[in-house]
Amino acid sequence: MLLRFVLVTEILSVVFCIHRIFGEKVKFEIKTILLFLGLLTVLEIANTQPVPKIFSLLVYLLIILYCVFRFRRGILDTIINNVLYLVVMTILQFACLVPAVLIFPRNEKGRGLLVNVVVLIFCTFLLGRLKLYRFSQWIEKKEKILYISLGVLCALAAFVLVQAKFFHGIIGESFLLLIPMTILICVLIKQWHKYHGISGKAKEEQSRKEKNDKGYNEFLTQIRMRQHEINNHITAVLSMHYTNKTYEDLVRAQEKYFSRVVEENKYNSLLALGDEVIIGFLYGKLGELEDEAEITYKITVESYETIVSAYYIVQMLGILLDNAAEAIKGIGEAPGKIHLEIRETKEAFTYEVRNPFPYVPYSELEGWFALGKSNKGPERGVGLYHLKCLCGKLGCDLICRNIEMEEENWISFLLKVNKTIQRRED
Repeated sequence: MLLRFVLVTEILSVVFCIHRIFGEKVKFEIKTILLFLGLLTVLEIANTQPVPKIFSLLVYLLIILYCVFRFRRGILDTIINNVLYLVVMTILQFACLVPAVLIFPRNEKGRGLLVNVVVLIFCTFLLGRLKLYRFSQWIEKKEKILYISLGVLCALAAFVLVQAKFFHGIIGESFLLLIPMTILICVLIKQWHKYHGISGKAKEEQSRKEKNDKGYNEFLTQIRMRQHEINNHITAVLSMHYTNKTYEDLVRAQEKYFSRVVEENKYNSLLALGDEVIIGFLYGKLGELEDEAEITYKITVESYETIVSAYYIVQMLGILLDNAAEAIKGIGEAPGKIHLEIRETKEAFTYEVRNPFPYVPYSELEGWFALGKSNKGPERGVGLYHLKCLCGKLGCDLICRNIEMEEENWISFLLKVNKTIQRRED
């Protein structure tokens, strides 16, 4: 009879503890009653019948199923709260076990009843005030899942060792408890890594977008400021005939002035792309490269709508432009040249970045895309290798070739981004 009281008080402790952790009051509805009867049946069989020790693990399966169907939370929230319930019950039972051993040193059932009664009283009247239902939210927000999980595993291992010391041997049920807990922790670690990866990528993309948006806004501000000056430029051009005596002098002066106006407004064509992130990125990037090379570009697109995210377009164009800037260093005394061209076809958008460079055999060009291998210096192959991986992931085509322009050889990188996603397995 005393064993039945021990089982009933233990089950009631579990029920109250679970509801307090989920932030709800205990209501003895049909689901709760079924859980009570199911746990009582499993524990009764485990304590009175010659069944394998692993049979008692059905208790934890029933509790998890109850939490899923009763509280209807997300998988991660359910796992965290179940781990938290096990931690709370372990701590409470351990705290009560020490004085119970002193009171009932030889009576195991009396010791178990005392522990369960004290835990039940605590769960019924005090546990709700701790508001542990906020804990799972805190863990998700602070990304502390991994550390909490490892702490739980250590706590349970310590509990098993303490039990072994008091009872002169490890209790089978307690030892087997470590198995599902280890599985739960592995699931948590996997979820944490997945969430951390997605979160890190989102933060990186958001940071990049904010930076490029800033460049785009600065670009628009400069254009608006120059629009206010256009009438003055027109007046200056028309008035040049007052200061130039011959027609030839007038033409030369107007050409020189027009060249200055064009130079000041040379990036206005970027607006044809219509994508704030890419426009801001190109405006900032081309402006940075002006100190190292003579920059020219050409954009011939009608409607710029690409399925590939601007996040990846920025990465790929950044690698190509950085690669071109590195390639022209140390080649001749005159400033190098970098040309960017964006074209549209029916099937795709084509991005070409080219720069003057000595002729390279095509057998060597292929080696530039290997990890850490490049004819342009140590570690130059990292960026192109990453670009190759991105193209494989997004289904883009990349061509590297020698082309003859203005009686000199140029290296051209041609990136073709399809208007529909074509992912590859390799």
